[in-house]
Amino acid sequence: MCCFPKRSEEDKCSGRLSSCPQRLLSVFESIGSARIGSGKLCESHLKQADSDERITGNKSYVSPRKRQHSCSENEAEHTAKVAPRNTPNWEELLKKFNALEKENQELKENNSHLNSQIKGKPTFSELVHRFHKALTVHYSKGSHHLYNPKEMEAFCEKHAPGLFQQVYSSILNESKETPTAKRKELQRVRTVAIMHSMSFYRNQKICPMQKANGLNLKMCGASYNSLMSGMVLGYSCHPKTLRNYERALAEANKKEVKKRIVEATASPSHNKPNKHCLAHVHGLVGCPRKMPAVSTPSDLTKLHRRVLVTMKNGAVKQCRGGADIQSVLEYFDSTLREFFVSSYLGTLSAEHRRVDMSNVKQSCENLRVYSDEARHDLELLSTTWLLDEFQQSLKSVADYRAALSHLLNEAPELKDYLRQFLVVLSGDFPTWKYNKKIIAEWDPVTQPTSSVPSLIIWQGPFHVSLNAQESTVLLFRPVFEKLYKKLFGRNKVLPKKPKPHRVNTLITAAFGGWTIVRDAVLHQFGPTCKDSEYALLLHLFDEVLPLVFYFYCTIFRGGDFNEWLAATFRMALTFITFKRRNYDKATLGQLSDILHHAVENQPLVDNIKLYLNAFTEKKVEVFHSVLRRNVPLWAEPAEIQIMAHAKSGRRFDYDFVQWFLPQYTRGRGIHNMAQHVHSAAEFLIDLFCEVWSTLGQTNKIPKGRRKNQPYYFPALDSTLDQRCLPLGYAFLGQEPDPELACDQPLCEVQSDQPVIRLNCGHTFHRGCLMIQATNTETQLHNVRRSEMSCLLWTLV
Repeated sequence: MCCFPKRSEEDKCSGRLSSCPQRLLSVFESIGSARIGSGKLCESHLKQADSDERITGNKSYVSPRKRQHSCSENEAEHTAKVAPRNTPNWEELLKKFNALEKENQELKENNSHLNSQIKGKPTFSELVHRFHKALTVHYSKGSHHLYNPKEMEAFCEKHAPGLFQQVYSSILNESKETPTAKRKELQRVRTVAIMHSMSFYRNQKICPMQKANGLNLKMCGASYNSLMSGMVLGYSCHPKTLRNYERALAEANKKEVKKRIVEATASPSHNKPNKHCLAHVHGLVGCPRKMPAVSTPSDLTKLHRRVLVTMKNGAVKQCRGGADIQSVLEYFDSTLREFFVSSYLGTLSAEHRRVDMSNVKQSCENLRVYSDEARHDLELLSTTWLLDEFQQSLKSVADYRAALSHLLNEAPELKDYLRQFLVVLSGDFPTWKYNKKIIAEWDPVTQPTSSVPSLIIWQGPFHVSLNAQESTVLLFRPVFEKLYKKLFGRNKVLPKKPKPHRVNTLITAAFGGWTIVRDAVLHQFGPTCKDSEYALLLHLFDEVLPLVFYFYCTIFRGGDFNEWLAATFRMALTFITFKRRNYDKATLGQLSDILHHAVENQPLVDNIKLYLNAFTEKKVEVFHSVLRRNVPLWAEPAEIQIMAHAKSGRRFDYDFVQWFLPQYTRGRGIHNMAQHVHSAAEFLIDLFCEVWSTLGQTNKIPKGRRKNQPYYFPALDSTLDQRCLPLGYAFLGQEPDPELACDQPLCEVQSDQPVIRLNCGHTFHRGCLMIQATNTETQLHNVRRSEMSCLLWTLV
């Protein structure tokens, strides 16, 4: 219905209804007809609205033309407020237009210059193509690997300028915080990996990084599927490619070993091989470049000591390489005085008695004595090369002879080397024992061209230290059991055969605790206390523990030959008192060999003095541990052999190991033993208080069928035999008497003269200690030389 106000019923609507204009709707609202038809207006009434007097006469009506060019009062006032006061003239507008035109022209010129630069600059894909092409040529020539970020950046700037920086800046996130120098260096190394990966994705023929990483994953036990996925992800090659690469490294290792031996033979002052043999035999030859070779003497019969041995049937035979008791006793005569005067800890410097247990490893390194700064390099596994690894039982002389023959056949150059120069062969006790027998069975008449006499058999100091520590913990088990409970809890039980790391922890904690309470204990008990239990503990903490603690880590690795020889003498006496099977004889044999070579082979001894810490078998143990960790249980001997050679040949990938693999950190951490050491000190204070309260209550138990004399110690509440007591208790009938102040049988001193305690457990007046012999020479009267001689003859 139309909203137009009708005059009569004859005024009808016609045409289409549409929305009523706003100017008419306000008039219809004042009249009162706006609500009719919901504001719709027909065509006929729309045409006659502007001519109707009722509409045009209304105050709200506005003609169409007037509305287009006018506004309401409010609108006019608002327009007056926001309009600018001064309207610019045409001259000002023209100036602005000219300035904008000039600026637009400059922008066009800059844009054209940038477009020309963009057209001449290569794209990212073009840079990658140039880099890949140059890298392919570089590696095809056999050049060195570009793993160093500086070398890779220089290579990219030469062949693909800006590519390295683009990749590096894209992975370096500087939006949140400024990256540290370590983070930046890591991102640069990752950029090198990304560059190699991009080249690998374009062509898989040149992929040294993927080969090295894939071989490393394979040696660490990665499965076939893991290696196959590396081809897609870009971190490994095909397993068949890795197998070929592994064999190539094994062959390269064999060629390099032969090359080194030939160089050493041609230039004897260049290299000094040092061969080791161990079970599942690893033949390692050490080639430190700074060590001079020692020529073989013209008379091979003097190379090894010849000793006459009486057999059980009464026959006398000559033993080549045996231990001469007479020379050992002569050396004992010259060194026993120092041994008896003071304990081993008393002979050491004050720095050895103030070890920083918050960093044990660093403290021991600081106590070493080096003759040059590069001495540590001699102990690295990188100075050795693998001759061969093969399956061989090592239980007899025949097995060791077969193993030695195999190694010489595998590397004939070593056999030629042995004809001209000496080689030191170091190993554990079986290696020392059976190779000694091979030397003893050598006949210069029937075997004049044999390489056997050029082998200098050497007792491995690493195994000496390990066995000494283990024997100490097992013999003094009641002491270490109580200490173990103090350190780790009352419910903890020390295993019957503890692992080396537990043994080392107990030795370190006990020795560190003793350095804290030592002065107070010695002052409390005084020099005249000869109680057997106190003598046992004093012998353990002041003689045995310092010796086994410092023997390898500080004394041997320190490189001081005289200090090591004195420690070896004390270690021999310790093994004698322990009655440690095998090592009591082997250590005396080592001393006998050194004394013989000092006379007959002075160049060899001079070489050992200069490079003492290089003559160790620990390198073989480390290589064996690394290989065993990377070899699966189901591997065949042939596979193990290839993996061993490849492992030794990984030094050809040294750059990859240096930049992309985490460095070997086992044993390099800070060994903070301060808490254990202070707990051990508390334990020792309580223990010596118990000993003080039970002085004189140690009982000597009837021996019966036992090999060693047992004693009952009340403070420990345990029974231990004479092996745990000082050397003075090793000879029956010569034990120190707790009731006497002087153990000299001819002592007639009545006054209170100063009493001296000897390391063997005896005490003497100062005047009774030294007596005049018939030849006017002074000698110690603490242990009879005849009884020591009988003991050594029995051992050897």
